[in-house]
Amino acid sequence: MRHTRFLLVLFAIVILGSGRCTHDNMTTNPGPMPVVSDIQPSSEVAGGVLIIIGTHFDQTATFDLRQGSVVKATLTNVIAASDDPAKIQINGTIPPGTPVGKYQVCATTSAGVGCGPMLIEVF
Repeated sequence: MRHTRFLLVLFAIVILGSGRCTHDNMTTNPGPMPVVSDIQPSSEVAGGVLIIIGTHFDQTATFDLRQGSVVKATLTNVIAASDDPAKIQINGTIPPGTPVGKYQVCATTSAGVGCGPMLIEVF
């Protein structure tokens, strides 16, 4: 009798345990990384507007100014000026009070972070 219970418990563990999720079927694909291909103008005052051109910006995209990997300011009043997926234009305001300096402009989406090819100067 004891042997039969042991086999039933073992059988239940094997059957119920095999229905659990595995790493393979939980993999997600967040989509392509954002690409910032151009920023205009190359210098602007705090409170001024930057034009960011790129691809793979999604509805959750945020745009920020970084020095190294440190976010120093996040653009405000961001609006999509075009919705052409091959060349998306975003207009965003540099927050007033952003310190003077040179920054990299980056886009952050659910897929990751993409930064522009050049620095912009806030003066």
